[in-house]
Amino acid sequence: MGVVMNDDVALIALLRRLDDGEHLCAPQEYDERGISSMLHRLVSRVEADFATRCPVECHHRNTVEYARVVVPGEATVCGTRIVVSISNFGSLAMVAADNPGAYLGTDEAREEGALDAGDLATVKRALLDT
Repeated sequence: MGVVMNDDVALIALLRRLDDGEHLCAPQEYDERGISSMLHRLVSRVEADFATRCPVECHHRNTVEYARVVVPGEATVCGTRIVVSISNFGSLAMVAADNPGAYLGTDEAREEGALDAGDLATVKRALLDT
């Protein structure tokens, strides 16, 4: 899927590059087939890694979020579901414990015992490999 960004400067540069006043919900070179294919590979990988079915919620209309992949809490070490939000903007994805916005980030979720570092690493590897 790409590179995991932990560098705020690199992330801001990427977001500025993708910013386009005419294409608000998807980039000009939007490739729905490519994103759909990546999503299917990601779901297969995450389901195999967590040994469970991971529901997919699709958001194709009027949103920058293409889909969400949900790892059920029963399959995670901490018992909290993991939500992977896939963007229409190619290789952008966000990982959250419980729900996007429930914690200020994965660091806070780990500190509060809602997200296991190993589970987070598993999801990040799946994103990088797809």
